[in-house]
Amino acid sequence: MPPPLPAGTEIELPAPASGRREALVLEVVKVIKEGADGACVLLADRRGDLYVGKAAHCAAGDGAIAAEGEKLTAIYESAKSKGEEPRVPRVMGVAAHEVGGGRTMKILVLEKLQCDATDFVRKYEATMKRPLSLTAALQTYVDMVCSIKQFHDAGMAHTDLNKNNVMYTERAPFGVRLIDATRALYLHTQPLEWIFLGRRATMQRGAPAYQGHHAFRGRPECGRGDLSAAFRCCLDMVATKAQGEPAPNAAFAAVKSAQKASPLNWDSPEVAAACERYLSVRKRVEKKKIAEIAEMLPEAVSADVKAELEFLLKFLNDLPFFCTPLPPGSRLYDGITEAVTDIISRIQEGPQTYHQDSLEKAFRDAGFVVPQPPPPSPPAQEPTDEEESTGEGDERESEGPSEASRSSGGSEATEDTSRGRKRRRPNVEACRYDKSIGPIEVLPDVDEEEQVVDGTWRKRRHMSLPSHLHWPE
Repeated sequence: MPPPLPAGTEIELPAPASGRREALVLEVVKVIKEGADGACVLLADRRGDLYVGKAAHCAAGDGAIAAEGEKLTAIYESAKSKGEEPRVPRVMGVAAHEVGGGRTMKILVLEKLQCDATDFVRKYEATMKRPLSLTAALQTYVDMVCSIKQFHDAGMAHTDLNKNNVMYTERAPFGVRLIDATRALYLHTQPLEWIFLGRRATMQRGAPAYQGHHAFRGRPECGRGDLSAAFRCCLDMVATKAQGEPAPNAAFAAVKSAQKASPLNWDSPEVAAACERYLSVRKRVEKKKIAEIAEMLPEAVSADVKAELEFLLKFLNDLPFFCTPLPPGSRLYDGITEAVTDIISRIQEGPQTYHQDSLEKAFRDAGFVVPQPPPPSPPAQEPTDEEESTGEGDERESEGPSEASRSSGGSEATEDTSRGRKRRRPNVEACRYDKSIGPIEVLPDVDEEEQVVDGTWRKRRHMSLPSHLHWPE
């Protein structure tokens, strides 16, 4: 099928949508990516600034394109209203372009990002001849949790997390942005009874390798699937051997065969049994991935890190249904990020290894550019009009001089004072993964105890959910 927007096509984004006084004229440079439903193209304006356009192959997808723009805008504005850095791409607007057959194609215009996690990992492995550092993958997961929280705060779940939908910024602050909200679901904001929606309703979204097990059991989405899917992406960024296991694909093929045998009843006993077999196989392979990652680490920290990764995956898998957004005072997301930063600290305190490399270093090693904040503005050199007219700066410097000395030397003192005053500027520090999420607080009901393991002391964390998040299974 030919691309819906061939190179050289001009589209026009209306002024109110683009945020400019006049319409933004864009030209298609090339097709970036093409799928079964649509394509993403690279756009350039007359000044050379680049954007990304997303369009559907057929008219049936135009409504989904417009809806995705509304969802991303809602998440972006919700984060801005809370004083947070938005972790979704900025929507420039939705253009309407006339194509053949009398169709008015909807084109979602977004800010351009640098690369996705798939390309990042592929280039790193090709350049460095080794798997990605575990610290870099875990720092990516911390950023993903921050992004997921913004989805949930806006009343939505992403439901389609995979490495292709995790992208890194091209402009400061450096970090992760989640893209492709076409399958994002609006979630309930009130607690619900533990209900069964059916596998036909829950298994239609997301990559099966990353979906939460609730989807395979027909349970409603609430955002818990996003948190576990993001962690599975993190494991796949490091594990290479176990990731190529054919068993999960064969088990999921059996699920599809069972569904074809019962096309009108996805909840038949045969389909349910095939789903449970798939979950069992996937769980076994995920343990292999964690074991493979632990083998890459020094012996002094491998056992601890393996135990922490296994515990965190189990905790995320066992999350019950919870209303979205979470009740006030819940520290679920902070507790998860605190657990990840604790794993990172264990790696950093252990023997020297490349797995201590930060995400920024790994990103540079792969050949990409870590965006830097703009340089600070120079200090003010000119006195303000108010100081020139009133001479208040001179009065603040000294109260001793007489009226005559004030009148003769006031302007000179004001000038000297203004030279020493620096203009206040906003904080333009680049996003750091252990700081961008704000202060970390441990869950109220998380306790720690010291244990003796192999003659050494270590702390084991016991994470559990706040009481108001427990729903009956």
